Amino acid sequence: MVFAQKTFVQKGIDVEISTISLTLQKGFGVRSSGIPLALIKDQFDRAKILLDQIGLRLKRVRYFFQASISANSSSYVVSEMAIIALLVNGLRGQSHKETCNDIYVGSFDLNDRALALEYPEKYYVAALKRNVKHLVLPETNIKQLPRSNEVVLVGIRTLSDLLQFLETRSVRPIEDEPVKLSCDQEIMPFFSQPMAARALDLAIIGRHHLVLFGRPGIGKTSIIQHYTKVLPALNKEQKKSLWPIEVKRNKPLSECIPAVYIHPKMSVGEIYGGGRQAFPGAISLAHHGIVLADELDHFSKLKLETLKMGLEEAEVVLDKNQSTARYPAAFTLIGSCNEDLRELSASQFSSSFLDRIDLIVQLHKPNLDEGLGFFVPAEVRYRLEQAIGYRDEMKAKYSFESPITTYRHLPISKEGMSFIQEVLGADKGSVRSLNRWLQTSFSMMFLDQNSQLTEEQLAEALSFKRLN
Repeated sequence: MVFAQKTFVQKGIDVEISTISLTLQKGFGVRSSGIPLALIKDQFDRAKILLDQIGLRLKRVRYFFQASISANSSSYVVSEMAIIALLVNGLRGQSHKETCNDIYVGSFDLNDRALALEYPEKYYVAALKRNVKHLVLPETNIKQLPRSNEVVLVGIRTLSDLLQFLETRSVRPIEDEPVKLSCDQEIMPFFSQPMAARALDLAIIGRHHLVLFGRPGIGKTSIIQHYTKVLPALNKEQKKSLWPIEVKRNKPLSECIPAVYIHPKMSVGEIYGGGRQAFPGAISLAHHGIVLADELDHFSKLKLETLKMGLEEAEVVLDKNQSTARYPAAFTLIGSCNEDLRELSASQFSSSFLDRIDLIVQLHKPNLDEGLGFFVPAEVRYRLEQAIGYRDEMKAKYSFESPITTYRHLPISKEGMSFIQEVLGADKGSVRSLNRWLQTSFSMMFLDQNSQLTEEQLAEALSFKRLN
């Protein structure tokens, strides 16, 4: 009888397939490729002890397996779940079709308890890439992974749980934590800053770079933190592009667009990426998301130039052992500082850096007599979702990539056309800054859900851009 099983072998942080050929007789012999034979034999010995305890006996039959065990351990004190699953499936004569699309990872101690994995995310990524049906792993790891319609997560607490799954193929419902109040149900008090709130809406909708400035304690960090609670969800393609980066850095897999904080004391390598293993940096972890830079005016010129490289290229290129590692880094910069960027030293913030900042907003001291306003996440999320939906609908009809060259063919009112020609005639800003100004104006159109770009929206975007 020949039996095949798709699972994985862990080598360090990598995941790959290995093959085991097994003969079950009075004794049993083992052949393997990809991992040391002695380690495989030791694993089957330990698995046999556990199975003997529950009355499952080995038969005179030959099997062919592909199995998952830890190949980088110096010694074994546990039995791998995959080895036990392969033995039990073979002894029970399970059909190849039923089990070839399952992955078993994790191990049992000698008391039959499943031991938690250190980094379960990499197996989740491997399962999605290989289109397997079940990912079977210790139940304590289930809560660390996102839910997916593509892969069924099966949580195992004991050896009995594994045997029950192998026999019935039924999946026990995952017991989630007690339901907590979500951000959509929270109403968070804060001092109202309507200009900053509108600018943050635009930054998220149109991926525009934004800087808030004002004196310390005015509420810059507070309002940014409120908006990180309502970031839109990633789509399927965005998730797939982020998984390799997050697994490389052992970060939890993102469901919403990521928000990554950086600060002036971080090294260039932590921001851009690097090191002996060519790890992706903060700007790569924020791919499709937001880099939050507090105290932007305290960043060194070198670190600002590093950020500018990411803004320009949307990609990080790292040299490693005569080879090149590439990581995507298409992010939106949202920064805060205590002074207006334009009034700071020109040697620190270059004109090319300022060109890429679409929204510069000053926060003023709120009217304390009016008391606190309220940030209602459900309302903000709904507003952003509606605007993003309208944006995608309009982008299916028009190209907004370089509006300064195609604005005559875009949905702009007659008064808006005159305003654009007046600005172009005044020779304000570079071609890049004018392009970004028009793109910000269209984001306002999406947010307000107008059918045409209006003169008022163009003027408002110009005041945010602060073109000289």
